[in-house]
Amino acid sequence: MGDSCASAIPITILPYSDRGSTTSFSNDYDEDCRYNGAPDVVYSLTPTGDGSVDVSLCGSSYDTLLYVYEATCGGSLVACNDDSCGLQSFAGSVPLSGGTTYYIVVDGWGNSGGDYVIDVVVSSGSPQPIPDEDGDGVPDDLDVCPGHSDHFDNDGDGVPNGCDLCPETSGGLPVDADGCMVFDDGGDDDGDGVGNKCDICPNTPSCADVNAVGCPIDSDGDGVYDGCDLCPGSSRYVRVDANGCAITDAKQAAPVERWGSCCGMAGPVAPLGLAVGMLLLTRFSATRKGSRQR
Repeated sequence: MGDSCASAIPITILPYSDRGSTTSFSNDYDEDCRYNGAPDVVYSLTPTGDGSVDVSLCGSSYDTLLYVYEATCGGSLVACNDDSCGLQSFAGSVPLSGGTTYYIVVDGWGNSGGDYVIDVVVSSGSPQPIPDEDGDGVPDDLDVCPGHSDHFDNDGDGVPNGCDLCPETSGGLPVDADGCMVFDDGGDDDGDGVGNKCDICPNTPSCADVNAVGCPIDSDGDGVYDGCDLCPGSSRYVRVDANGCAITDAKQAAPVERWGSCCGMAGPVAPLGLAVGMLLLTRFSATRKGSRQR
């Protein structure tokens, strides 16, 4: 971190102090205020309000050079200093505008590099930094990938590496928030979650659960789709209402008792027919008996 503006070290609070060495960094930036070809380290500061700051490299151990860019590295130069405290640099009352990112470059005169100390303090106004919890130089409220740097996107799909679940997606293809390719499914007119191009049941009721091809599911076979069925365990042999619940009218609630068939008669009249038949048989038997006696 700090090798370029894309990986600038964020200044998250003022006053701010840090120390390090430029020797392991590359030479990325050069300014006309003094010749240099030395390695440099970059810091970033995005103030919440207008004001100014003093930036000092006075405690450093080599011949330093200091400059500050506004908005972009290589853009508008708002401060540049070579020697203000011996061979070290100091930029006083650097003007800052709220909401704009500034890049502070710790550099060296000629090819000089070494150990540095940087101090940044408020000189006027209220230029406190905008919160940037992950330190990627992007304010928290604009952070695309919280907890990771927004500046690295190896596959160029617009989703930073730290949040990209499909890190090898080709640039230019449509992707979702996880960096994975999105296919054009033609929309979803019936809102069942299956795109029009794959939906073979395009007018599914909004309450229905559907399968992979967009057709409604009826697990209990009662004619009312899952998701719309308030009584999902109904038998397919039971009459149900529009909610999939068994219909229980008065006759079904108290069914008429039935008996077995007798002489081709069935139901509640069967006992009466049996009684009449027995009576006729008795009289017929009595008549024949009387005839014999005569």
